[in-house]
Amino acid sequence: PAILREALRSTTPTEDDLRGAWQRAPEIVLGAVDDAVDRDDPFAANLLATAPPERTAEIVRRLSARLLGATWLRKRQTKETRKWLAERIAQRSAGWREAFDFLAELSSS
Repeated sequence: PAILREALRSTTPTEDDLRGAWQRAPEIVLGAVDDAVDRDDPFAANLLATAPPERTAEIVRRLSARLLGATWLRKRQTKETRKWLAERIAQRSAGWREAFDFLAELSSS
């Protein structure tokens, strides 16, 4: 876990690497998503793009806690999150209804 955590902070993993990380250690990758969103780091978009569909609802809850009410602080993350949410909704991924509700909340804030 420590090696993966450091690798996610200090390298540029490929999409295949990120998918593997999601399969092997989802809690660490979720932590990396939290960190990237908090730093308004564009790497968050890569982490979200490779997230398994079944993690959508969980990710939505975490993003909601970080972005609602602070969208003006994290303009890049808010924009990227909206795109990710729209993709998950269009794909009807597990958790798409939560994604839809969160997208509506983001749009109104």
